[in-house]
Amino acid sequence: MTSEFDPDSPGDTFNREDLIATFVAECDENLSTLESLLVVLETIDDDGETIDTVFRCAHTLKGNAASVGLESVTRLAHVMEDLLDRVRSNKLEVSRELITGLLIASDAMRRLIPEALSGDDTLDDEALEVMATLTSLVQGEGRESRPAAEETASRARQEEKPSAKPQQSKTAARRIRTDLGRLDRLLNLTGEVVIAFGRTRSRAQALDNPRDREQILECLSDMERLFSDLQEHVTRVRMVPVGAAFEPQKRIVRDLTVNGKEMRLVVEGSEVEVDATVVEQIKAPLTHMIRNSADHGIEQVADRLLAGKDRCGTITLRAMQENGVIVIQVEDDGAGLDLDRIADRARSRGILGPNETLTESEIERLIFLPGLSTVDSVTDTSGRGVGMDVVNRNVAALRGTIDIDSLPGKGSTFTIRVPLTLAVLEGLALEAGGERFVVPIRAIEECIDAPAELSGGRASGVMNLRGTPIPYVRLSQFYRLPVQKDSRENVVIVRCGKEMLGIVADRLLGEMQAVMKPVGRLFRGLAGVSGSTLFGDGRVGLIIDAATLLRDLVKRGSALA
Repeated sequence: MTSEFDPDSPGDTFNREDLIATFVAECDENLSTLESLLVVLETIDDDGETIDTVFRCAHTLKGNAASVGLESVTRLAHVMEDLLDRVRSNKLEVSRELITGLLIASDAMRRLIPEALSGDDTLDDEALEVMATLTSLVQGEGRESRPAAEETASRARQEEKPSAKPQQSKTAARRIRTDLGRLDRLLNLTGEVVIAFGRTRSRAQALDNPRDREQILECLSDMERLFSDLQEHVTRVRMVPVGAAFEPQKRIVRDLTVNGKEMRLVVEGSEVEVDATVVEQIKAPLTHMIRNSADHGIEQVADRLLAGKDRCGTITLRAMQENGVIVIQVEDDGAGLDLDRIADRARSRGILGPNETLTESEIERLIFLPGLSTVDSVTDTSGRGVGMDVVNRNVAALRGTIDIDSLPGKGSTFTIRVPLTLAVLEGLALEAGGERFVVPIRAIEECIDAPAELSGGRASGVMNLRGTPIPYVRLSQFYRLPVQKDSRENVVIVRCGKEMLGIVADRLLGEMQAVMKPVGRLFRGLAGVSGSTLFGDGRVGLIIDAATLLRDLVKRGSALA
């Protein structure tokens, strides 16, 4: 962005919307890079490359803000640039105070940009205070060395040898910025064509002339193969590195390294690619999980030393692909979950009865209930019992699952599994009560004929799967559909995290590629349904969310009846 922008010029009116959109996107990108590298800069002995990159980010922010006429943002960026210039010319040392000041300035800039674009292009008292702090640092005031404990934490963090450069895809020669909404529409259109192909194939199969029927079906097969390649490429265009959701977590861990705690964040697999929509929607759950590990998991330095641990706790954030899903783990080497304390808090809130007992896995999952917290007082980061509840709801919205593994004194691992893309689903089509359903292929363990013990026609219960009791649900009964008395039922065994569920259907219709659609108003709030899809003949099918279906059964107590 080099041209001057005059909002009053008629010639610029047509391009204003696109220009502002580009400006906002570039500001967000530069601020994210700046924040990430500032956190790195605090933990390494820089050879000048990192600080040069941070300086260029501030310089670009200043130039872009000036080009669109935002005086408040320009002035703040100018002070940041001056401070960084003194650092890169070795006139000022990197200190925690300096890094904190720049990070606070970055936060202020994120707030000022939308305010300035909406017409309030002024520096309020908070922004002026930030500028005064930075100016004092530029002038060399308040220049103090870090305390000995901080130096120790810094040395511990240096052992991880973090990279000063943002990780980039090895295959990306250059990037083209585009509106995600356009990609959404493009993918939706490809999905509509898939449905149209299915309807056309159904009509072709109904033709009376065998020769015409075979020729048309052959042409359709060729077209479907070509379109399948097109759809795959459209899906790949939407894929971005998950590191976009990981990088902000470094700042969070850095800011929580206070009050007698020392911790570091180790990031693994940030180059793994996932749908851009998933990256955006996974940011909030990750933030809550990182805060949970930092606040509840990592112990005070004194407690860690008594337990024979390294004084600096480690939180590991990793991503990997596994069987068509992305697996994200947040692991800490802290104290682990205190199951007795969780159960006591649940009883005190009336969630558990005085004599009610649960398995360890069931007690662990209590932390996802709204309002349940094990800390005694409310702080800026915890105590209200909303964080893990948000995680659970957001992961469910992504059609994902979350598992917990915790060992007392060793730490905890939270594992999230979400689809690589939210637009297209590989599923198994079922029929129950005359209606159609789709179960995600990735969740299916096996399909079996319904055993004799299920012949009673109950809506739900417990079945014996080779010696293992698992809950089951009969879709026709559960959704109050007409019962097909003469049908030979099948059971689809699906995995929901650590648990399994048997889904009883009248017929298995086969595998299909389902284009995800939101459910209509009539079906909103229907238990165990995450969306809908259209079949080739135009009929609507509901997509089953096995994890929420199982939780609903357990909540009702019907699965154990």
